[in-house]
Parts: sequence; structure tokens; C-alpha cells
Amino acid sequence: MLAEELHRKSIEQLNKEKCHEINIALSIAQKEYQIEIEKQFKEAEALHLDELEKVVVKLKAAEEQIKTLTQELEKMTDWKDSLETEIQATRQAFQKYIDATFPNLSPGQADFILPLRKAFQQDTPEEAEASDKEYKRTSIGSVRSTDMDKQNDKKVMLKNKFISVH
Repeated sequence: MLAEELHRKSIEQLNKEKCHEINIALSIAQKEYQIEIEKQFKEAEALHLDELEKVVVKLKAAEEQIKTLTQELEKMTDWKDSLETEIQATRQAFQKYIDATFPNLSPGQADFILPLRKAFQQDTPEEAEASDKEYKRTSIGSVRSTDMDKQNDKKVMLKNKFISVH
């Protein structure tokens, strides 16, 4: 009996030692796993920060490009407006000259002499898209009559009237 008890105690002791060893091994494995996870997390965070920095640089470049294009557009718009004003002044001066030189002409009879350009009217995006679709539809196998063609036809008619009056 004493031998059995000693044997049982030694088995319990061995069991406790093995459990302790297993717990230590498990603790070491968990620690290694935790270290590996932290390492991967730091690598992912560094990669994320690098990508974020690249995106921020691209965003700043795009913002700078937008700013530059906006400034150029403003300059062009100002230039366009000044040209429109100049054209209107030229039309008015020509009209005064025509009225003074040819008082017998009816209104609009000598318009072919005036500069062609009228105030620029910007299309809305929907009108521009509709115009593009219309152009694509009519440009396939047919000739599209443009505003310039219509103006030229009108000029020829007015010119013929003007010549026939004199």
C-alpha cells in the first residue's frame, strides 16, 4: 500500500510537472504569436501610412492642378469678356457708320458688313450632351448645316438685296 501511495504521489507529481511544462510551452507559444501579430500589425500600419502619404501627395498635386486650371480659366473668361465687349463696340461703331453713310437702308439690310460674332452663350451640360448626340447622329453619312453656313447664306441674301437696291 505504501508503494501504491508512493507510486500515486509520484504520478501526481509527474502530472503536475507536465501540466506546468505544458502551461509554460503554451505561454511561450502565445507570447511568440503575440509578437508575430504585433510585427505584422506594425508592417501593415507602415504600409498603410506609406500609401496614405502617396495619396495625400497625389491629392495635393491634383488640388494644385485644379487651382492652376481655375486661375487659367478665370483669365480666359476675363479675356473672352473683354473680346466680347470689343466686338460689341465694333458692331455698334459699324452700325453707326452704316446708318450715317447709307440712311436709306432698312434696318438689318447691311448686317452682313458687321462682325459675325454675337455674345457667347454657354450650353448647359445637358444641352452640350444633346448637341454632341445630334452631331454624331447627323455626321454619319450626311452633311450637317452649321450656324456659320446659315449666316453665310443670310449674308449672301442680304448682299444681293443690297446690290439690287443700288
